[in-house]
Amino acid sequence: MLLLKRMDEYGSLNTASLGTEYLMTNATTHSFIFGAMAELVDNARDAGSKTLEIYTEESEDRSGGPMLCFKDDGCGMSKEEAESVIVFGSSRKTDQEEPIGMYGNGLKSGSMRLGKDMILFTKKDGVLTCLMISRTFYEAESVTQIKVPVPSFHASTKTMVGSDRKKHSVEVSLITKYSPFKTELSLLSQFNSLKGDSGTLVIIYNLSTTPNGELELDFSSDPVDIKASVQLDHENSEDDDVIERRSFRAYASILYKSPRMKIILQKKRVRTRLLAYSLYLPKRILVNYKSFKNQNERQINEAKKQIEVTRRKLTEIQSQISTVTKNSSNVANRNVMMQVRRLQNVEAEHQQQLAERQGIMELRKKQAKKSEQLEFHFGLNANERYHDGIFFYNSDRLIKMYVKEGTLQSKEEITYRGIIAVVSVPKSSLLPTHNKQDFNDHAEYKKLKKCVDQAMQQTGGVPLVRRRSTRLGGRG
Repeated sequence: MLLLKRMDEYGSLNTASLGTEYLMTNATTHSFIFGAMAELVDNARDAGSKTLEIYTEESEDRSGGPMLCFKDDGCGMSKEEAESVIVFGSSRKTDQEEPIGMYGNGLKSGSMRLGKDMILFTKKDGVLTCLMISRTFYEAESVTQIKVPVPSFHASTKTMVGSDRKKHSVEVSLITKYSPFKTELSLLSQFNSLKGDSGTLVIIYNLSTTPNGELELDFSSDPVDIKASVQLDHENSEDDDVIERRSFRAYASILYKSPRMKIILQKKRVRTRLLAYSLYLPKRILVNYKSFKNQNERQINEAKKQIEVTRRKLTEIQSQISTVTKNSSNVANRNVMMQVRRLQNVEAEHQQQLAERQGIMELRKKQAKKSEQLEFHFGLNANERYHDGIFFYNSDRLIKMYVKEGTLQSKEEITYRGIIAVVSVPKSSLLPTHNKQDFNDHAEYKKLKKCVDQAMQQTGGVPLVRRRSTRLGGRG
C-alpha cells in the first residue's frame, strides 16, 4: 500500500524511462575522478560562459559533509531544457559550433560519480528553474524509477511558473526534504548567486567516499586546490606520479588547448598552461594523415548498419515493455516492476548507443571528401624532466595524456626522455568516448599513435638538457 501511495504521489513528476540503478552504472564510466569534474567544466564552456567558479561550501544544516559547487555565467536553461536533462542520450548542443559534449550525458554521469545527490539552479529569460537528482531520495522512499522534481519560478516575483500547484508543491517539498536547503526561502536564495541575466549553479552533495569512509576528493591539504585521494589516483593511469592526476588545478590548466573561459578554483584563478607553446626546444610538424579519409566511406556504411541493428533492438525492447505492462493486471507487482526496470535499463543503453552511432555517421559524412592535416607539437617537458608522453586533444579538449608509444616506451632510448607530444585530432575524424577519456575507434587510435611516433623519430628527438631550465610560465 505504501508503494502504491508513493507511486500516486510522485506520478506527476518528470520521469526517466529507466531504473534508478542505472545512475550508478552510468557514473562508473568515470574511473578518473577529475574526468567527472571536467564534464561539468565542459558544460559551462559549451554554454558560452566567460567565467566558471568551482568551490566548496558547508551545507546549511552542517550535515552530509561539504558541497561541491560549479557556478557559471553562461546561457542558462529554460524549464523545458532543464527537464530534458533527465533524457539519457539527449543533447541540446547539436546546433552549436564544435561543442565539446554531444551525447547529453555529462551532467548526469559526472555529478553522480562525484556524489549521491545533485541539485541544479539555472536562470534564463526571466525564469528560475531548479532540478534535483537524488539517490538519497530514491533509496529512502524505495523509488525504483528516476523521478526528478523541476519546479520553476518567475524571477521578478518568485512565484511559481504554470498552473499545477499540486505538482509544484510536491516538487518543492521533495527538494527541501532531500537537499541541504530546508525551506523554500533558502531554496530561492540560491538563485541570488547568479548575478547576470542567465547562468547555472550545480551543487553536488553527499560526496563520494573511499571504502574506508574518507572523501575521494581532498579539499583540506591545499586551500586553493582540489586533490585526488592517493589510493584512487592510479586508476586508468599511464603515468601514476604526474601532478595532473593528483591536482585538479594542474589538470584544469591544460584541459583545453585554446582556453576561452576563466576558471576560478577555490577562489583563485587557474593559470592556464598552453601546453604546445610551453615546451623547451619546440618543434611543429604538419602531417597529411590519409587514414581518416580512407576509412570514412567504409565507416559510414558500417555506421548505417549498426544504426539499423540498434533501432531494431530498441523497437523490440520497447515492444516487450509495452507487452509486459499491458498484460499485467497489477503493474505495482514487485516481479513485474523488476522486469520492467531491467527492460528500461536495456532501452536506455540502446538509446545512448543509437545517439553515439548517429553522431559518428553524421560527422563521417561531413568529412567523407576531405583529407586531414594534423598538427603535432614536440618539445621537452622542462618542468618535469622525468615525465613524457603524448597528449591528445579533440575539439580543443584534452582526451588522453602521457600516452606512451614506440620510442617513448623504450627504457634505453634516452634521446626521447622527457619529450612531450601534443596532437590536435579533429572531432569529425576521431570521436571520443562519452566519458571523454578515450577514443571510440580503437583501431584508428592505434594507427594515429604510430603516426605520432614516426613523426617524433623524424625530428631526431630533443637534445638532453643537463641543467634544469627556469620554470616556464603559463598564461592567466
